[in-house]
Amino acid sequence: MFVYGTLKRGSPYHALYLAGRGRYLGPARVSGELWDTGWGYPALVPGAGWVYGELYGDLGAGDLARLDEWEDHHGPHCANNLYERVRRTVWWTDAEGRARPVCAWVYEAAPRLRAHLIRHGRRVESGVWPAAGKEEGTESDGAVRR
Repeated sequence: MFVYGTLKRGSPYHALYLAGRGRYLGPARVSGELWDTGWGYPALVPGAGWVYGELYGDLGAGDLARLDEWEDHHGPHCANNLYERVRRTVWWTDAEGRARPVCAWVYEAAPRLRAHLIRHGRRVESGVWPAAGKEEGTESDGAVRR
């Protein structure tokens, strides 16, 4: 599983959803664009840039089910999805510092979230969350959502 937002180590929801579940493999990146939803968390959309995050292995079916619930993913291509869980090539930096391509699950913005991003989102050019000058987990008005 590749994570790039509020599930990364040191982020608010890491302890609830990933700590002690699966194995941290190291830093990684995936092709795409990172967008600030304005709700205190990011979204990944396909694109030509890079999004930076972390790679985890050895997650069980129960772990994936919990993550799906958290990411508002109800099954492939469900109209109610906020995110789609898809397989992508992720470039993982191994312990020796080499970038290796691996196939991993990634949560991408589903159509209803993409529609919101077009109207209200902001691209995070660095591809790193939290975006510079933004406290993770808060909306622009400081309210926590999610």
